[in-house]
Amino acid sequence: MPNKSLVLALLLTINYSSNAVSLIYDEEIDGDLSSSQTLEMGVGANIVSGTLGCTITGDCDFDLFSISFAEIVLIESIELSLVDLSGGGNFPGYFRYSQGGYDDYIFSNTNEGGYFFLPIKLETDQLGFIGFNALASGGTGFNGSINDYTIAINVSQVPLPTAAWLLGSALLGLAGVKRNKQSSI
Repeated sequence: MPNKSLVLALLLTINYSSNAVSLIYDEEIDGDLSSSQTLEMGVGANIVSGTLGCTITGDCDFDLFSISFAEIVLIESIELSLVDLSGGGNFPGYFRYSQGGYDDYIFSNTNEGGYFFLPIKLETDQLGFIGFNALASGGTGFNGSINDYTIAINVSQVPLPTAAWLLGSALLGLAGVKRNKQSSI
């Protein structure tokens, strides 16, 4: 039968986590996103892609959604890519995300289109209201513009504190000392 102290020390040094699989969500395959929708994401590169914009008659597709994680994770960065499909040259004025409340974090240079990298370094288990607004910066709307977008949310596990590893090592050392004393008696 294994030594209980040794088993306990080993268990304390193992990093427990759910390791949820990263998400790939494509509106063309998985359906249109809506503001009431929550996507479960995991560690790695989580990718959401779709189309947004407004028609000339004012029908708009905003694609605001929320995300959650099975545990507290470190969101390393968010990468955005916008492509104008209709040739109108209009893009959303800003990209928005929040930590579940009204404390919005806004990146406001998306009205030029292209690729954007947001190094946010945020520890959380959820983000709410992720997405783009439907108005171009300083403009009155998309005027019929349609944009393809890709959002890559890069996530890593929160590292275990050094103290946990030290405690596990100390317990392992104590188990070894106890075993040596018992064998010498």
